[in-house]
Amino acid sequence: MATDVTTRLWVNPYKLIPPRIPEPVVARPRLEALLDQAWSYPVTLLQGPPGQGKTTLLVSWLHRRQPQYAWLSLDSGDNQVQHFAAHLLAALHQATANGCTESIALVETGEFKSLESLLGKVSVELSRTSSHLYVVLDDYHVINNPDIHAAMRHWVRYLPPNIHLLIGSHLEPSIGIAALRVRGQVLEVDAPVLDFTAAEAGEFLSRRLAREVTPDVVQQLENRLHGWPAGYQLISCHASTTAELVDSSVRLSGPYHLIFDYFRDEVMPSLAPALQHLLRRICVFDRFNADMCRHMTEQDDVTPWLSQLVHAHMLVPPTNEQDTWYRLHDLFREALRSWEQDDPIAWARIQARAVEAYLQTGQAYDALALALSMRDAAAIGTVLRHSGEYFYRRGQFDLLESAFELITETTMLEDSTLLLLKLWLNLATYREGDIVPLLATAEAVGMDISTELRAEFQVVRAQEAINREDYATARSLAREALDDLPADSAISRTVAWSVLGQSDLCAGRLKEALASLRAAEQQAIASKLAQQQLWSLCLQSDTHCAMGQLDEAFHVQTRAVATAHEKCIERVLHMEFLYRNRAQALLERLALDEALHFVEEELSIMQPLGDYGLLPAFSIKGRVHLVTGELTRARQVAFHLRHLKSRFNYHTDWLAHLLQFELVLRHETGEGDWPAIDESIVARAAENHFLQNYQRQVAWLRILRGEPAAGIALLKTLLQQADTCGLRLEALRTRLCLAAYDAAGARWLEPVRHELLQIKPLFTLWVWRDALRPLSAELPELGMVLPQVDKVTHHTLEVPPTGTPWVSRLNANLQRQSEALTPKEVEVLTRIVEGYTNQDIARQMFVAPTTVKSHIRSIYRKMNVNDRAEAIAFARPYFRVEH
Repeated sequence: MATDVTTRLWVNPYKLIPPRIPEPVVARPRLEALLDQAWSYPVTLLQGPPGQGKTTLLVSWLHRRQPQYAWLSLDSGDNQVQHFAAHLLAALHQATANGCTESIALVETGEFKSLESLLGKVSVELSRTSSHLYVVLDDYHVINNPDIHAAMRHWVRYLPPNIHLLIGSHLEPSIGIAALRVRGQVLEVDAPVLDFTAAEAGEFLSRRLAREVTPDVVQQLENRLHGWPAGYQLISCHASTTAELVDSSVRLSGPYHLIFDYFRDEVMPSLAPALQHLLRRICVFDRFNADMCRHMTEQDDVTPWLSQLVHAHMLVPPTNEQDTWYRLHDLFREALRSWEQDDPIAWARIQARAVEAYLQTGQAYDALALALSMRDAAAIGTVLRHSGEYFYRRGQFDLLESAFELITETTMLEDSTLLLLKLWLNLATYREGDIVPLLATAEAVGMDISTELRAEFQVVRAQEAINREDYATARSLAREALDDLPADSAISRTVAWSVLGQSDLCAGRLKEALASLRAAEQQAIASKLAQQQLWSLCLQSDTHCAMGQLDEAFHVQTRAVATAHEKCIERVLHMEFLYRNRAQALLERLALDEALHFVEEELSIMQPLGDYGLLPAFSIKGRVHLVTGELTRARQVAFHLRHLKSRFNYHTDWLAHLLQFELVLRHETGEGDWPAIDESIVARAAENHFLQNYQRQVAWLRILRGEPAAGIALLKTLLQQADTCGLRLEALRTRLCLAAYDAAGARWLEPVRHELLQIKPLFTLWVWRDALRPLSAELPELGMVLPQVDKVTHHTLEVPPTGTPWVSRLNANLQRQSEALTPKEVEVLTRIVEGYTNQDIARQMFVAPTTVKSHIRSIYRKMNVNDRAEAIAFARPYFRVEH
């Protein structure tokens, strides 16, 4: 099972196995006794420079104590989040007898967005057993990705008590060690502790040289090497006599570069030419196997060479018969690389061949990481042709972006695989504007395009057409692509079905839209494409809303949120769409606090990306402020929205909700100019929910501006189109507007009496509440829902300044008149008397709930009361609300 997981996740199995300790090994009971305390700490840190014996100590301790453990040898390739997650999860899964099944499934699809969330799920799975598990991360100093550091910092903070992290590193890792140190939660084993004692050094040399080394010689070596374990190992590879030992120690006691000189001048010449050739080729790898050696040397049988190097203590051999991976000792590898890099051209050839070796042995991440470090476009292109789709399917868009930065357009136009990958990447990173020019250039230069490749291109074109609101073209292209795409083209077929569904949704073919979107969902599930599955659910919820099926829309949205949580993709951009739709549906039901919650979730995704995406969230916030009577806050939101609108071009859907907010604000306050409208949007056939919404606001605007005939005529046209397209919610909203402003009044609502109770469009009712209330006598259903509107509609609450007479009288009657209520406390008290909860007050004042609680405690103390009821009873005689 473990082997199966490493294959499915493209995990390098050698990284999950502790390296074999070169014999002979010196027993170090004092250090092993230190590690025996690791069970009582969440983190144990072994920190010291190269050659300090950190790995050897960890392996020796695990071998002697035999605890349950997971091992991961880190390298530079692990700075890719997906790569790091895959290897860490494979190690944990293997160590716990397949105990991380749910987390492994997320890593396998590569669709998780947050490493922090993924590790949280891992903790839940690991906490299901009470047995202690030691998780070893060796060579953590190679990690420089701040996202990994942040996720690890969070994970360490909340590790289950049965999980213990053992870290080997040259440097202090950026995972909050200082905070752990303050709390006494880290066991530290540093360089001075790791150094050989004189007794350990003497035992090591005697075993390595198979003869006794006298104490005075050991002392001479100690004076120069200061207990550095790697130094003793290096000189023992070459020196055999006492004189040679002392002479070698003199050379190693100088600057670091002299160590490399010693290796080159003394150690390498003692090896056969064939072994030297092999070492100079394989030093490019951190780990390697016989197949990689054969590729690098073009020799069929390298086994004898590897055996000789193991015997010479140059290589760390495989751990067991199943393990086929070797590694050079760190110092030897660094020395060899330093030597080879003196000839940059020869070194580049070695690296290019290493990229091929990585690909041949299924190590795509290592291949691309090496190619990127070389900045070699040819090598990068080779990797992308071989494994580009693998990276795309696992959401490695940042990695692909880095790769394509070094590939010219000319190169892409000569290779359809690279071109298609680049087109998909542009779509995934919202660079639709680059797609059509690139495809046009490909056709202009006469690129050879097969039927299947053309179908792939058609899907890209279809998605781009959707994004610029050309739904007929999008539908035609998607349908054409589905006819020609091969059955195994999972990504393109999934996107094609989504485009088909979205184009039908925007063209008013709602039943067809649902069918296509469900097909997209099933294709995504079958192909393990979590983000595409999430997107199909988002569009399905949008379709249900348009059909007036708000309860079904809520159900689909709940499924989508659960899917995102399960797959750890809560931070992908699709979630902005989902949160926005959910907030708008909740606003329609006047579930204001819940709506604002999802607005904040939406903003948490969009704010880091800049100002462009803030408009829909602010539009919802503004409408909530209008319902609650917070006109000052609504005006502030309107100011921000006008600024955003002046800077960016927006989709019609976003503009429709903005126009509604601006119009309601103008209607409620009577302040300012009427909002501007886009006549080009008014001229379009209102076949979808957002064109219906926009044009209905325009119709209302015309009525309010004294053009009732034009407004009513537009509303009647909209109603006819909505009924034709099955847009039940939009049809009901339009009928409510007609009932409010047309002479026929309640008769407009007669055909949809039951829908008032079923759909409950409470926000729409609130907008026209004053005009609709007189119709309640004619339409009992209207009389049944309007009280729900009145229930959540609050009168304008103006918080009085502290100098207001009633506030002054209240302060004069406090137990300690020297401690008057502060302006913030007056605001909190006013809202308490109004009946707001602490959460309501926190939201309205834009502060944390804990801040509100602090204000309340201070109010209670100053008023000498014990609880909320007493505070209200004390303040009410002085309290005055301006209605």
